[in-house]
Amino acid sequence: MILDWGGTIVGLGIVAFFFLQWSGIQLLSTQLAELGSVDLGEQPGWNATAARHEAFDEASRSYESALATIVEGLRGAVEIKSYHRISTFFYTFFILLRFFRGFLGQPYFASIGRTLAAAGQDLVHLTIMLGVAFENFVFSGCIFFGSGLKEWSTVNRSHRSALAMLSGLGDFAAMYELYPVAASVWLFTFAVAVIFVSSNMVMAIIVDHFGEVRADLGQGEQDIVTQSRALVSDAVWTGSFHLRQIIRLLEEKIPKLKLVFPYLDDEPVRVARVPYEVIIEALDPNCVDESADPLASLKTLKELASDQKRANVPLWVKGQPLWAPMQRDVLIACGCDESTADRLLTKCDSIVSGKRPQNFQTDILYHEFEGQMRNSYEQLAATEDDLRMWLSERKIDCDNLEPRQRKLEALTVERIMPRPQEDEPMLMPGSEQEDWDQDEEEDEGGEESNELRHALEGPRSFGPDMLTQ
Repeated sequence: MILDWGGTIVGLGIVAFFFLQWSGIQLLSTQLAELGSVDLGEQPGWNATAARHEAFDEASRSYESALATIVEGLRGAVEIKSYHRISTFFYTFFILLRFFRGFLGQPYFASIGRTLAAAGQDLVHLTIMLGVAFENFVFSGCIFFGSGLKEWSTVNRSHRSALAMLSGLGDFAAMYELYPVAASVWLFTFAVAVIFVSSNMVMAIIVDHFGEVRADLGQGEQDIVTQSRALVSDAVWTGSFHLRQIIRLLEEKIPKLKLVFPYLDDEPVRVARVPYEVIIEALDPNCVDESADPLASLKTLKELASDQKRANVPLWVKGQPLWAPMQRDVLIACGCDESTADRLLTKCDSIVSGKRPQNFQTDILYHEFEGQMRNSYEQLAATEDDLRMWLSERKIDCDNLEPRQRKLEALTVERIMPRPQEDEPMLMPGSEQEDWDQDEEEDEGGEESNELRHALEGPRSFGPDMLTQ
């Protein structure tokens, strides 16, 4: 805003000075024309009458007065011309600053401008130190060589000589001829303190701030070639949409053209302009650090709910955390149509693809962890049916454990014999197959025997093939 108003004021000053200069020149031309028509006549002689002398003196005074007015007018015109040139000179700086402001739209150019702005404070302090050192060398040179060299005789000439030495145009031979040791020491210390140290300090400050600016630039850096390619792609994308709209209009007006033009599907109406201001407002964080004050976002949302000026941004969009990624629904809620939202997401993906910031913040790491956990949840949800089937089979097996236990208890009571005495023979129980045959003969056709047998055998899924199913 300051740049715009400053350029406007200086531009108006240029116009005003030009008008004053033009009007002054026109007035001077009129006055010169009138002055040229004045005829003083011959100077009266000594024998002329007193009236003749008075008339000549009056005409001379009028002529000199008009001539003085013209001279003052010329002096004013020259002064106005100098003001006009100064205003034009300052206006060129405003034009240069406008170019720099336009460069902010290109990330690489913007990084250079922001580097100079960030390093401005350090450069000011360095300039103060450099100025003090330079003045010290100026006065020391004036003291050393002022008595023998005209170039160092006064402070003003010493400043010019020191600047000449700084640019390599000074006369060191004359200084060395006058005082060899003092001239050598002065030149060595001047070169080290003013030239080498100061230039390296400036370079170090610029490089340090440039690295910080490039780090803050993040993933959105684009060179001018990539940005030009993106602009051309956007122009083609927008132009193709308008071309399809024209073809649909022609097909609607002239149905026979449908045989000539290709078939086009219906498309939703696109927004005339991408609402970047609304999107930036939606991305504005509710608080600086959510971890330090978790309730800050809720407090801000309550304030926004009562604020009618921000009704163009939905509250659910403002309620998202700072680390939340940009989504299609957010762009649509901010005023974009579906095609434009998809286009913006595609461009963003192409720009930041394969790029990562140098330093991962805690919120970003938390978001990455939450995303990985969400993917794991989705993979587990895909196996939900298999897990349900497996658990149902295991439930059947668990239900069969109780009948099997009862059968084992019955077998324990019926089949296990007491230990014989010492004089009694050893009891030999029958084989398992004979026992089963006997049970089948006793309980043939009975359902209870089948259940007990199933319980005794146990569930089939507990066999060795369970893991291969």
